[in-house]
Amino acid sequence: MSEKIRIFNNLVKSKNTIYKIEGLKTFLIEKWLVILIISLFFSGMFLGSLYVNHSSGAIAEKITEYCKTLILDRSTMNNIDIFKNAICKYIIFILLTYFFGLFSLGVPFICLMPLSFGISNGVLCGYIYQNYSFRGLGYCLTTIYPSLMIVIILFILGACESIQMSIDTFKMQSDKSIVSTGNLLKKYTYRYLILVGILIVVCIFEALLCNLFFGYFGIK
Repeated sequence: MSEKIRIFNNLVKSKNTIYKIEGLKTFLIEKWLVILIISLFFSGMFLGSLYVNHSSGAIAEKITEYCKTLILDRSTMNNIDIFKNAICKYIIFILLTYFFGLFSLGVPFICLMPLSFGISNGVLCGYIYQNYSFRGLGYCLTTIYPSLMIVIILFILGACESIQMSIDTFKMQSDKSIVSTGNLLKKYTYRYLILVGILIVVCIFEALLCNLFFGYFGIK
């Protein structure tokens, strides 16, 4: 009797394992876009940080000088200037991602956006930590990362919308039986307008954080 119970329990465990594997496969299939964008962004962060900390040469010196200038400029900026700087820094990636989503072959270019976005942020954060150590880490944690995490979420949503839009455009151009409607573009643009609206609020939040914590960590 106990042997039968043991065999039954093993079967239940095997089925549970199979269900977990199938559940993981389903999740990966359904969320492949999100996983792709997140992977590209953090790969870019890693590459940017690695480059600024371990590279030398003319390009590395120019990047270092740019980061230094950016930090010095922020120390003299008021809230409005910081807001303008933040909105320009983020909006260019959002708009390019939107733009590439309008093309049937835009997916490779869309994938470059989170990678480039990650590299730019990795370079800046890597420079700050390299030159200011734990003060730089504290500054990143209190000033850069809070708003950056929200922007990453917005960027993921936008990039997923753009990839799907590009795929739909490709399907419509490949299959003439699929009728193109203006509603698809309207929905696409409307969703991006919502993302831009949230981005503006996030940039205001970043300006307030920068003004509050910049001098506290002695980053100058």
